[in-house]
Amino acid sequence: MGETDAVVRVAVARLAVVTVSLPLGAFLLCIYLSLRYNFDLSTATHCGVPNYLPSISSSIGEFVPQRYIWRIAIAVHSAPRFLLAFMYHSFMNRVLPVDPFYKKAVRFTTLLNVVEIIALLCLSFVSSKENYDIHKFSFIVFMVCSELYMVFTYLLLKDHRSRLTSLLERKAFTNKVTN
Repeated sequence: MGETDAVVRVAVARLAVVTVSLPLGAFLLCIYLSLRYNFDLSTATHCGVPNYLPSISSSIGEFVPQRYIWRIAIAVHSAPRFLLAFMYHSFMNRVLPVDPFYKKAVRFTTLLNVVEIIALLCLSFVSSKENYDIHKFSFIVFMVCSELYMVFTYLLLKDHRSRLTSLLERKAFTNKVTN
């Protein structure tokens, strides 16, 4: 059992690093490509103020191949996030009391997490120039669900710290509280 646990932990750790690195790497690549091949268009403003770096939305949504690099990175990044949402659902059910209130709260928290991921996908795949209303709505849903998910997760776990059995679980909770 010990060897299997170590393999799974290493695989999850690597998956986490790749999952977190994909958007950052894609973003930096998109900025580089925008500066290299679309500098004038990506730094232009409607009021004529000079910019030296492109805006986030222009560097990831206006130009090809940047638009596709960003969308592919977010799509690949989302698959492990869905997996982690359901793993976290199982974890919460394990550490919280067996009580109908907590079962419903964990379901609601997981729903917030899944809606957050779906909103991120919509936000990334529908640019503000393609459909401003959908893009804006997706951004609002993404932000609201993200914040609520973090708050509810903290509130559910704060009174049940004693049920966090491993050092890693306690460290993760402490990081959430202090950051």
